[in-house]
Amino acid sequence: MDIVLFAHSFLESYLKSNMAPPLNRSANKRTEWNSPDPGWIKVNVDALLFSEKKCTGMGTLARDHTGSCIAWCTDKIDQRLSPEEAEAATAVKACQLCRTQLD
Repeated sequence: MDIVLFAHSFLESYLKSNMAPPLNRSANKRTEWNSPDPGWIKVNVDALLFSEKKCTGMGTLARDHTGSCIAWCTDKIDQRLSPEEAEAATAVKACQLCRTQLD
């Protein structure tokens, strides 16, 4: 009987720790944008995963030292990527934006 109680307790513990919804840590973090030095451009990227729509959103924003937007782009992929794949795809889009609009 002890083994049954142990197995039941172990299963409950496992389910509690592995079946809980993941925390959205990035939404709770407050971040601050710091401008680049004069003559430089800062490019920020972000990806958004839409699990219910099974797609991925991407955004890129380029700003100068005054904080003025000098280029931007958004895109959508009709496929749900992993967070790492989404950030990498967004970084590629940012490189394309820089090459075509900031050259």
